[in-house]
Amino acid sequence: MAKMSLSKIGTLQKAAFFTHGFQGLAIFIVWVILLALKAQKGGSPAAANLMFAMCFISVPIIIYTAMTPRWPRTVKFSHPIAQTSLCFLSTILWFAGFVSLAVHNNEGISKGESKTCSTTVYGTPKICELSRGAIGLGVVIFLAWATTTGMYAYTCYFLWKENLPFTSHLRPGVIATHDVEATTQDAFSHKDDHNMLDPQEDEHPQSPYQPTAATPTPGGVYAPLSGTAVGQGRWQGEDDDEDADFRRDAYRNQHNASVSDNGIYGGRTTPLTGHQDPYSVQQPIEFPEGPYRY
Repeated sequence: MAKMSLSKIGTLQKAAFFTHGFQGLAIFIVWVILLALKAQKGGSPAAANLMFAMCFISVPIIIYTAMTPRWPRTVKFSHPIAQTSLCFLSTILWFAGFVSLAVHNNEGISKGESKTCSTTVYGTPKICELSRGAIGLGVVIFLAWATTTGMYAYTCYFLWKENLPFTSHLRPGVIATHDVEATTQDAFSHKDDHNMLDPQEDEHPQSPYQPTAATPTPGGVYAPLSGTAVGQGRWQGEDDDEDADFRRDAYRNQHNASVSDNGIYGGRTTPLTGHQDPYSVQQPIEFPEGPYRY
């Protein structure tokens, strides 16, 4: 058998959805007919009770089979095996319902004189006509349930041969949460295709609310400042152009000359920046110039 693709599964899903919609409309009409049958003078036959009960039982089945695969939040509850089982059960019950009513109605007609609803021995002619209408729609509903059963059985074959259907809403490469084959692999298997995390990511990924860590330098916080922006006497991030170097050198030379001429600071200058070493000698106290009164 040829391999099935997800596009075929999507088409099959849409066909099943519209078939369930037709079933719902037909079941509503049968329910109205059976209500009219119960309102007759003679009452509805007991053979119609199964069909009347199936009108209510079919509602949650249709909601589950038709609606759960349509949204990402509910698709995890849908499974072709469950859908096939429910549709198959509904097919059998609807078959039993319309057959039992048809047997009862035909028996009453056959016992009449003219072999028609006008001479039926079971109830009134109106009950016979309404029963015929319910039987005809029951056959249509039975065929619709048999059709959806075949559709879901076909998807079960796809589940068995390829992978789980009804995943067309997912992005490429994303595994559905109800993918039986992918989620039930051995925990210690070497097949990591079903892993949720990227194997290239770190074991402890960086939190989006934390600042990105800086690249560590050799020596850590005790690394020498030579060759860095701070070690060259400029702010970190300052543009390293020729004008900036010229201004820096001029300021450094002027400062060193003033220190050597005045002799205010007897300490040494640092080899990196040319600035006065604050730890060599005690620094003098200076006051700003101003009109002081003694």
